Amino acid sequence: AVYTQGDYEGWKQFIKDNKLGFMNVANQYGRSDYREKYNVLTTPEIFILDNKKIIRFKKVAIDNVPGIVEYLMNEQEEAAPKK
Repeated sequence: AVYTQGDYEGWKQFIKDNKLGFMNVANQYGRSDYREKYNVLTTPEIFILDNKKIIRFKKVAIDNVPGIVEYLMNEQEEAAPKK
């Protein structure tokens, strides 16, 4: 998740209080060009990365997240060496 607002202490407390286990970063000083680089016109937007942190899906609807995660996990399992 990328935090784009101004209450950084509140944001950090929210992450802690809600035990968010995924990566959270902030554009604290407004220096990132993420809007241009990733075509972010509105927030929130969902991007799903694989285990190598490569963007696999962009602008995902929240209802599609569970199916996509299941797909990626199956893909990873199929690619794993057989024992």
